[in-house]
Amino acid sequence: METTTLKLYIGTKMVKAEPMAKSAAVAKGWARPSEGNQDAPGYHVQYINPDGSTYDSWSPKDVFEQSYQIVENFKERLFNAKLRLHMLIAETEIALKVSGSKFVNAEHVLSELRIIQQELEQ
Repeated sequence: METTTLKLYIGTKMVKAEPMAKSAAVAKGWARPSEGNQDAPGYHVQYINPDGSTYDSWSPKDVFEQSYQIVENFKERLFNAKLRLHMLIAETEIALKVSGSKFVNAEHVLSELRIIQQELEQ
């Protein structure tokens, strides 16, 4: 596979999750059955789409814990919101600076801002 065109990306996404063994996730249709430890530790992950709908999946414990930090109190939610706002501003600035790009996806920006607002109002 040609890797010279690959660029490094970083993303943020707010999810809801709970610990769940792979076998339980397979039974619910959130993970694929495969060879290996069916009782591998992991997380049931619920993703929130921009339109407010959700979908469920399963993630191995180590992968999940490397990607997500728990937000348990208002201070942590505020810090997370600040980080996401900085990333959204940077993403918007980059989109505006890309040669030939005249528009930013306003629906995406508005959706992200609404999610941040909801999180802060909890």
